[in-house]
Formats: sequence, C-alpha cells, structure tokens
Amino acid sequence: MDVSAERQYTLADAYAFPEKDGHRYEIIDGVLFVSAAPRAFHEWSVGQVFAHLNDWTRVHGGWALPGGNVDLADDTHLEPDVIFLAPGRPLPDELAHTDPDLVVEVSSPSTRSYDTGIKRARYARSGVPESWFVDLDQQRIEVSRLEGDRWYGDPVILEVDDRLTSPSLPGFAVPVRDLVVLPTGGPT
Repeated sequence: MDVSAERQYTLADAYAFPEKDGHRYEIIDGVLFVSAAPRAFHEWSVGQVFAHLNDWTRVHGGWALPGGNVDLADDTHLEPDVIFLAPGRPLPDELAHTDPDLVVEVSSPSTRSYDTGIKRARYARSGVPESWFVDLDQQRIEVSRLEGDRWYGDPVILEVDDRLTSPSLPGFAVPVRDLVVLPTGGPT
C-alpha cells in the first residue's frame, strides 16, 4: 500500500482518480492511500459476505451492497468491500453521502494494518455502528461495535468454528467457516 501525505487530498481528487487502473484510491483526513487490486480469494470472500447479507435483507429489509464509495467528510473517501444499510432506510441515489450501518473489510496482505488501524478508527469516529474485518489469513472475523460516542472497543474475535451474528441483524447467523475457508477446488 502506498501512502501519500505530500498534500491534502479532497473528495474532488478522489473522483478524479482513474477508475479502472486496478488500484483502490482512498482518502482519510486528507491523506491518500493507494492499494493494489485484490486477489481472487479476497473477491470470493466479499461475494460470500454480500450473498449472506443480501439473503437476510430479502426477508427483513435493508440493503446489502458489494462495495461502493463512502464519503465521511470533505477530506475522507473510503471504499469498503461490503456496505449494509438497515431496514427502513431508503436506497439513496448517491451512496457516497450516506453513512452505512455496517461496513465489511476483507483482508488483503497489503491493507491489513490499514484496515484494522486508521480505517477502522475513521469509521468509528464517523459513527458507523459496526465494522467487520474478515481475516482470511487467520481464518477469523473481527467484529467492532461502537462503545461510546465515536470509538470501537476491542474487537470480538470469531474463530473458524464460530457463528457470525449481529444485534443489528436479528436472526442472522453465518458460520465463520463459510466466509473464510475456500471450498475444495476454489480460487486461490
């Protein structure tokens, strides 16, 4: 992951970056973070998380979205892997200016410390109620929920044999294994 603090970046810069060059461009408090395209295992896991959340929304309402732009301030543009909006919230024309109820980040070797550090802290500071970090290397999920006004406490660690649940998603219970372990013959 490349980090550029040469100058203060804004949302205008975020939307001027190339869209299809294989990189993800995110800005946190004016600092630019550039990461490489994810590997196939990452994309498979993103698809699994999205599919389970989307199945839940078909019964209970709400919206599960595979990625998208989340602009938390004039100097903060993030692109989580999966976004969830709670039941009763309309699907906005511009997702970028909507605060999600849940964000999901799936690990990549180059973004691990970024996703669990400054990025997770920025979600908390913006009041995103819940954040999941799907750790493919450790085969576990770290669940962070707001404690207090704008900070996450220590994440709850769910191991491969646990079930992922959320107070925001009544009845949602997915085996962690289904999100972090490739079926035999799957992508690498």
